[in-house]
Amino acid sequence: MVRFAILSFAALMLKLGFVLEMEMFMLAHSVAVVNDKPVIGVLSLPPIDSYGKLKGYGSHIIVASYVKWLESAGARVVPVEHDASESEIKDLLGQLNGVLFTGGDAVITSTHPVGQAQRTIIDYALDEAANGNVFPVWGTCLGFEGLIIHHGNATLTSTNTTCDVLPIKFSVPKRDSYLLKDIPSYVQSTLTKDSVTINMHHQGLTTKNFRDSKELKENWRELATSKKGNIEFVTMVESRKGHLMGTQFHPEKNGYEFSQKWDTAKGVHSANAVQSMAWFSRRFIDYARQSTHSFSSFDDSDVHQKKLIHTHNLIPPHVEWTFVW
Repeated sequence: MVRFAILSFAALMLKLGFVLEMEMFMLAHSVAVVNDKPVIGVLSLPPIDSYGKLKGYGSHIIVASYVKWLESAGARVVPVEHDASESEIKDLLGQLNGVLFTGGDAVITSTHPVGQAQRTIIDYALDEAANGNVFPVWGTCLGFEGLIIHHGNATLTSTNTTCDVLPIKFSVPKRDSYLLKDIPSYVQSTLTKDSVTINMHHQGLTTKNFRDSKELKENWRELATSKKGNIEFVTMVESRKGHLMGTQFHPEKNGYEFSQKWDTAKGVHSANAVQSMAWFSRRFIDYARQSTHSFSSFDDSDVHQKKLIHTHNLIPPHVEWTFVW
């Protein structure tokens, strides 16, 4: 009778979703935490092209959904200005626990400010790793492209995926990836069986170009791909050294952006889709929690007053809510 009662209770827990909660609990305790108040830098972009209406408000922008995505995992956000000097950027990096490169519209070659800033940050993160320190960098869409260009000389080609919601296909077992090693089964199932990843990129890294490049394969591990028509492209990577990681798709959009062209896709705002994208932010921030950097010259109140993104103006959207200064 006792055995039957135990089995019945176990079945009830399965129905109520306790397995999902246990997976989240295990994830939260899968890394060595040394910092419960991680601060993430987000690299700004100039307000050009699709963000042209914001030019009158300032020369730096960060779309608010990236900030919300990071804050949902327990991080605080400090802007890293794309046109700051190399020494100014490095000084700030020494006080941060990681950096995010956003998507958007900008020139990211090494001769332009955004590309120069990306390279400085990537080199810094790799130097930190070489010295045994954890300093994670996440790239989304344009930021993803910056990672593989500046740390692999990736050749990008047209993918015709400017407004597409797609499933993904994992390229490696999760045990072979530090990003994916604790990925819950519901996230794997959602990403592979449902079309929920939001793609808004004109170009990308085809699987052929990745697999034909010795430099890319030496620097990066291909984690997942997506396909539109006959074009298959890499949609998720992690660096083989350090903790550089990212996605060509936009994990911040499912939970925090609405009323856009892709928004008509069925299931893009489903509970599983939103929770799956939130898992990536928690995973990224888990690594940031291993960073020992801190704002040594400021207490928490000073950080909030002087550094955090919320000291800047938040402008109502013509596309998305955006911090501008």
